[in-house]
Amino acid sequence: MANDIDDSFSTQFENDIKLAYQRMGAKLPDTFRRKNNVSGSATTFQTLGKGEAGPKGRNSQVPMINFSHAPVACTIVDAYGGQMIDKLDELKQEHDERQAVASSISAAIGRASDTRCIAALDAATTNQTATAAALTKAKFEEVYEFFGNAEVPDDGDRYCWVSPQGWTDLMNISEFSQNEYVSESELPWRGLRAKSWMSFTIAQHSGLTKAAAIRTSHCYHRSALGFASQAEASVDITWQGKEQAYLIVGSIANGAVAIDSDGIYQMRHTEA
Repeated sequence: MANDIDDSFSTQFENDIKLAYQRMGAKLPDTFRRKNNVSGSATTFQTLGKGEAGPKGRNSQVPMINFSHAPVACTIVDAYGGQMIDKLDELKQEHDERQAVASSISAAIGRASDTRCIAALDAATTNQTATAAALTKAKFEEVYEFFGNAEVPDDGDRYCWVSPQGWTDLMNISEFSQNEYVSESELPWRGLRAKSWMSFTIAQHSGLTKAAAIRTSHCYHRSALGFASQAEASVDITWQGKEQAYLIVGSIANGAVAIDSDGIYQMRHTEA
């Protein structure tokens, strides 16, 4: 990080500071199957296989299904971010530097959680749409049909994250954006942060992976991914006597993992 505190010294009466535009915190973890207060360096998410019921003859034993179990390991990763603020530097500023830095560190620490969630989604490459062209209705139909055939529950826990350009692609789909097809409350241009369409809760995310011109958006069911939290995001401010400065440090410890590829589908699309 650049040591450019001189840039913020007040040369006139200023009592406010503008934080650089940034995504404030995490969005994805609450859409994953979640485990909190994890101990140790890793944890597991258990999966239970499918089974079929069968007939039972009179006075005979009930047929046993013998479900399969397949634990999926999830590694906990720590993340830190800090900044020092000299005592005398604060006298040359009209704004609250400590508060501004604490807010930006908190946002950065929160984004680390999303980075791990996106990495888990990116690693689940079993099911993908073709990369040609924009995000289209046909690609959504492909995902919808796959989830139906795979018997992924349509229970309100299907999610889809798209990039800002992916959202504008969707706005060009009549069935997504026009009131001839959706109710007034579901129109995507009415300030909504998320929209329900084709069984998915769809929202924008600026941090989705882009390689060259190919963006990867993600559709999934909550139970198909796991998020393990050991320590929630926190920000600590302490006085450092030798440095005559305040040390502001944010920290978090968590991990994310794909559990069941049948409930994850990558929508790959071309962006300029």
